[in-house]
This record gives sequence, C-alpha cells and structure tokens, in this order.
Amino acid sequence: MSRQKELVRELFDREASKWTDWAYDPDESFDIYPTGKARLAVIRRELERFMPDKKARLIDAGCGGGDIAMALEGEGHSVHGVDFAPSMIQICRDRYEAAFPGRGDAALRFQVADVEDFALRGEFDGAYAVGLLEYLESDQPLLGALCRHVAPGGVVMVECRNRLFNALSGNAFTLAEARSDHLGALAAELDDVARFSPVQAADIPSRVVEMGERIAKLPSFATLRDVPRDLGIQFHADIARRMFTPAQIEREAAQAGLRLRHVIYYHLHLLSPRLEASLPRFFNALAMAAQPLGETPAGAFLGTCFLAVMEKVRP
Repeated sequence: MSRQKELVRELFDREASKWTDWAYDPDESFDIYPTGKARLAVIRRELERFMPDKKARLIDAGCGGGDIAMALEGEGHSVHGVDFAPSMIQICRDRYEAAFPGRGDAALRFQVADVEDFALRGEFDGAYAVGLLEYLESDQPLLGALCRHVAPGGVVMVECRNRLFNALSGNAFTLAEARSDHLGALAAELDDVARFSPVQAADIPSRVVEMGERIAKLPSFATLRDVPRDLGIQFHADIARRMFTPAQIEREAAQAGLRLRHVIYYHLHLLSPRLEASLPRFFNALAMAAQPLGETPAGAFLGTCFLAVMEKVRP
C-alpha cells in the first residue's frame, strides 16, 4: 500500500464517526455544507434518469459510514459497499443491522477491501464513488474496478473536485493555478463546458426562478451570523487531494471502457468563498438552494465539485 493510501486509510479509520457527522450534517444545522444530502439527491436523480422504476443492484465504493447506501437500500435498491477503513465498515454494518434487522448479511454487504482492487460476486446495474477519487493517486484503478463489476450499459457515477472553479474562486487555489500558469487552460475549458451538462444554457432562467423559490424558503436561522464548527478532524500534511475537469474525466473514462454522459455540479457558490467563514449557515443553506443550477453549464463556474455520470460501453 502506498504512503498516500495508508495515510488516507488511517485518517478515515481514526476519524470515522467525526467524518460521518461532518459530511452528513445529521442535525441539519448548516454549520457545514451537508455534502451527504447533496450527494444523495444527485445520485438518486441520476438513478431515476438511467433506470426509472427499477430497483438496482449497486456498488458503493468508498462507502464511508453508509449514509447513502442506507438511504438507497431503504428505497428498494440492493447496495454492496467496500471501503479500506475498518471503522467505516463497522459503522455501515451496525447501521444496516439496525435498519434491516433479521437479514443477517451485513458482513457480506459491507466489506473491508482495497477500493482500487476488489472483487464482488455477480454483475451490478450501477456503481458510485463519492469523496474517494480525489484521495487516490491515479484514476484508472478505481474506474477499471467499477467498470469490471457493472453490466454493459450500466451507470458509473464518480464524484470529482471541480478544478474549473479555481479559475473564478479568488482564493488560494486561484493563486496556485496562476503561479503554475494554468489559468489560461482552465479558461479555455470553460468555453466548452456546455457539452457536459444535461440542461443547456437556454434553461438557466427557469432554473434561476426555481432557485429563487428555494432561497425564499431558507430557514430563519440560516441568516444568523455564526462561527464554523470545528470537529477536530486532523489531516496529515502529506495527504494530497486531486482536482479534475470534465474534459479530463472524459478522457480517463474512455480509457477505462466508460462513456461520459454528463456531469452534475454541486456545492454551488453564489457568493465568494471568502464569506463562508463569517456567514457559514447562510452560505451553506444558500449553496443547497442554488442546486437547480447544477445541471446547467453555470454549475461549472459555481460548483466546487461534480458527479461524473458515465455509462459502461456496450461491446
């Protein structure tokens, strides 16, 4: 196991319970961005788009505490999770047994395994991996493993940190891109983002109206000034987190035997990231309200991450 993978495994194993709270905001406080809720909503929508009215057999690679898996399992899908952090898998098994007592197959459904090289029985209708690819040192091992397990025509969804956002965020990431002379290339890619979105620019006005309706319904506490919650999660300084563009993922997908259908952006920033520290609740609630823009090309300019929705190429 490489040093990067070992550091990541140790991080998620040590901080399993804290990480689950951080990502999924179970209290719905908006002290932090409810990443898990955003991920679940996007994955659920894509499953409905790909296989309406079908209860699918799915892989959750890097399943973490199993929040998404449990939600989809409760909706009738059959989810099998793998993660290289034993503490995360134990949380999954405990939650599964509590939610679905009497099945007796928690150890089979959720397994400790190398997310880049695992073997599950049978063929799957689809697979997803969120909060994972950024920590891996290359793309092909994970994409290849998911592709091998999914039936031809099946869906593979992988979350990526959106590097295009660096061109506009005005923060340390923008400075890093400028110093490495990459801003020009990112700007050129932004000219071509429309082909990656399922909803085109002509529909942005109607999505803005929908967004406005959501903003009008923001909870009153979201307007209060507050201090960001510190959960005490310690990242090792040597852990690297990679970023991606849709065009880059399109190339990697093709190499793995997958075709990129489109991308969905989320964690949309209508305000400068510099304001998040002073207005965390409002900032995070606003980001959730802005999600209707995530299916449009506008998401490329606003979203910190995207879900790459791919299809396994038929022979």
